[in-house]
Amino acid sequence: MLHNNHLQQALMELRLEFPHVQIVYGDYYKAFMALLRNPVLLGFRKETQMKACCGFGGPYNFHPAMMCGNQGIKVCLNPTEYIHWDGFHLIQEALKHIVEVFMSGRVNEQPDPQGSQLQVCSEHKTNISAVELADMTVLQD
Repeated sequence: MLHNNHLQQALMELRLEFPHVQIVYGDYYKAFMALLRNPVLLGFRKETQMKACCGFGGPYNFHPAMMCGNQGIKVCLNPTEYIHWDGFHLIQEALKHIVEVFMSGRVNEQPDPQGSQLQVCSEHKTNISAVELADMTVLQD
């Protein structure tokens, strides 16, 4: 929490110093939590929610000594049903949902120096409820 307070203070100072520059803060954690809390609604399987598509071993299909790309490590048959690629990286479809949430502005905190909220301009529209899930996540936090 202390880090976030310092970060917000630093962003406020930058906005004052550079008033013609739009500085956007996107909360990756909130966007990621919206994805993890409702994976099925976004097309992922509940049973693969915390498993790596490419990996080996244990309940998470992950072992740090046996990483994706090593000999004998298998890749899942349908990566679009997984959120995690290799235990470190998200698959493309999961990243797409996170970008949708960022583009919506739902998890971006952008107070301007005068105290009003800057608006994120976006022509991006989604057919999937990732944006609505972000709203639910913000309300739950």
